[in-house]
Amino acid sequence: MKDLDKALNFAFLLLKYRARSINEMKSRLKAKGYSSALRDKVIVYLLDYNYLNDKDFAESYVNSALDKGWGPRKIDYKLKTLGIAQDLRSSTLENIDCSSRLKEIVLNKLKSLKKRNPDISKKLLFEKTARFLAAKGFNYQDIYLSLKDVL
Repeated sequence: MKDLDKALNFAFLLLKYRARSINEMKSRLKAKGYSSALRDKVIVYLLDYNYLNDKDFAESYVNSALDKGWGPRKIDYKLKTLGIAQDLRSSTLENIDCSSRLKEIVLNKLKSLKKRNPDISKKLLFEKTARFLAAKGFNYQDIYLSLKDVL
């Protein structure tokens, strides 16, 4: 019972900082050296009392990532690394609309590039902004359409 209390305390310490996925919690407990049976007990307890919920975690993570200016491809990749199932990732990501956020990011990036180099060509503006947005995880088709509208 003492080990279970220690493992639960460790789990609550992790949850104190931010929400976690089930897979993430399992791997953190494993890294701490807790046995498989004890990890399972902790996970069941946390699930029973709704301290762990992958659906809520995914939605929260997506909202946070959108605030950072990330695109759907990068968000999907990060959720995958955190152990969120494909069907849950797809359903969570299909509910978001990045188009308005994408235009805002495009305008800010173009403004920044023009401020640094007022004589920059449209072609170079297009290329630099497209690379920037691709690194943020936006789809190339969305990038092209946004830049076409703005430029």
